[in-house]
Amino acid sequence: MFFAWGMFAKPYWAIGPMWFFWGLFFTSVLFAIIAKCFKNIYIITALSVLFGIIGYMLSINNIDIPFYIDSSLSMTLFYCFGYLLRKYKFLDKLKTKYLNYY
Repeated sequence: MFFAWGMFAKPYWAIGPMWFFWGLFFTSVLFAIIAKCFKNIYIITALSVLFGIIGYMLSINNIDIPFYIDSSLSMTLFYCFGYLLRKYKFLDKLKTKYLNYY
C-alpha cells in the first residue's frame, strides 16, 4: 500500500480518491460549525445553499483553494440535504408508510 506524505506539503495534489476525503473532512467541519452556531433550520439551509453556490462559482472559474476546500464548499449543500433527511426522519417515515407490508 502506498501512502503519499507529499499531499500534506502540496495541498493541490492527491492520489486517486484522496481529494474526496479532504473535501468530506472540511465539509463535515464546516457544517458542524454552521449547525452549532445557528439553530434555525432555515438559516442553516440558506448558508449551505450559499456555500454550495460559492463552491460552484469557484469551480466554473477554475479557482482552486488548498486542501480541496472549494470542493467541500460545493458538498455542503448535499451534506445539508442528508442532515435534513435525518433530522426529520424522512426515510423512516417513507419506510413505514410504503415499505411496511406486515
